[in-house]
Amino acid sequence: MLPLERMTFDQVAVSLQINKETVRQTYKRIEAMLAMVESGDKIHEMPAVLQKYPLGSDESEKMKALALQDNDHRLRTFPEIAQEAEVDISPATAYRMMNKYHNLFCYKRRSKPPLDAQNKLDRLALVDWGLAQPIESFVFSDEMIFEGEDPYASATPDKKKSGFSIMVSGSIALGFKGPLWVWVKESAEEQAANNQQLQRENNEREQRVALRRLNATIPGTEEYLYLQALNWNIAEYNANCSPHEPHRIPRRPFWEFGEKIQKRSSGGGLDWFLY
Repeated sequence: MLPLERMTFDQVAVSLQINKETVRQTYKRIEAMLAMVESGDKIHEMPAVLQKYPLGSDESEKMKALALQDNDHRLRTFPEIAQEAEVDISPATAYRMMNKYHNLFCYKRRSKPPLDAQNKLDRLALVDWGLAQPIESFVFSDEMIFEGEDPYASATPDKKKSGFSIMVSGSIALGFKGPLWVWVKESAEEQAANNQQLQRENNEREQRVALRRLNATIPGTEEYLYLQALNWNIAEYNANCSPHEPHRIPRRPFWEFGEKIQKRSSGGGLDWFLY
């Protein structure tokens, strides 16, 4: 039997009765560790140990007591708890300390601004109005697509299989069936008219977006207040985000008021429809 250092990956796998890829990855890991030892690099544990405030420290226990003090403190983030406890640490360290030492976790706050009293009353009024309407006045609609192959097409086409796709849209109300719409390919005249209509709608969108972005720079407008509230919530989230969150949220300037410009698909039809 050959020495281990003279065996191939296949021979080591057969000798140890393990997978060949396992042998290869183990060899690469050992090779990397030897390279680190030769270069003098140190291997650090991840995540780093909290050396400044270890388990059982006065600062750690003070933060735990504040976090569990009452309902108001239970709703606060750990960076806010650390600030009240006068513990000078980063938000990530505050979360890691509470998670690792005390098994306490805090979820992020809601990103949307809270509703004021008038908005709440308006929503309740809408619910009351909807409940007062007869069920016969509601119409439910949906669409579906039928797809199939052309039986007369070549068995081995040049690019892709030929076939057909038909969209059917229908609606239904209590005791009544609405009309059934079958969406077919538009004619040349319909295509030209739809192109003009789409261009007019896109021009209106561009004018509306330009106006809203201009209003966002004027204090007191609805767009300005919305943008300020949104950026305030984003800044608060970024300052108190947990290390378990995927990433920080970027600030949203004036492009928040943008609208998608509709385009025609390469197949000649519209990318969207409204019914």
